[in-house]
Amino acid sequence: MTKYPYERRHSRWYELLLLNSLLHFICAYTFIVLAPFLLQWQSITAPASSTVAYNSLIASSAAFIIIFLILYKLKNLPSTHLLPSIIPTIILVWLGVLATFFFLREASYSRSVLLSSLLLTYAWAFLAFFFIRRYGVSKLALVPFNRANELLKLESSTKICPLHEPNLQKHHYDSVVADLHAKDLPID
Repeated sequence: MTKYPYERRHSRWYELLLLNSLLHFICAYTFIVLAPFLLQWQSITAPASSTVAYNSLIASSAAFIIIFLILYKLKNLPSTHLLPSIIPTIILVWLGVLATFFFLREASYSRSVLLSSLLLTYAWAFLAFFFIRRYGVSKLALVPFNRANELLKLESSTKICPLHEPNLQKHHYDSVVADLHAKDLPID
C-alpha cells in the first residue's frame, strides 16, 4: 500500500493564528469594549469615584462576553444559519443589560460608551460572520464511487472536491469521504 503525505487543513502557523477563537476574543474585546472606554476617559484607570466609568465598562464587558459565547456556540452547530441570528442576539443581550440598569435603578452609566460598544459589536459580528463564511467552510475530498457521488448533487455550504486519483495533490482538506461499500472501489 502506498503511503501519501497528508497535512491537515488550517495547520499552518498563520492559519492557526488567524482562526484562533481566543485571539478573536481578545482583539474584539479590545476593539469593542476597551476602545470606547479609553476614548471617553483616556485611561484604563478611571477616577476611583467614577461609578459611571466602571458601570459602563462592566455592562459593555458583560454584553460582549455573552454575545461572543452565544454566537460562538451557534457557529459550531451543524446546519445553522448564523446571519439571521446575529441581530436578535445582540439586541436581546443589550436589552438585558439596559433592563438590568433600569431594575437596579442605576442611573450612572455612559450612554455614549454603551452606544458605541453596541455599534462596534454589530460591526464585529458581521465582519466575523463574513470571515467565517469565507475561510471557515468545510472542505471535503470525495472519492467518486457509487453512492458517494450523490453528495455532489446536494446544495451545501460545504465545499466538496472529487478526487480523480488517490493523491491529494498538495491540497488541504478537512476530511476524505468515500462509500466503502462500493463494489467498484479500487484497493488503492
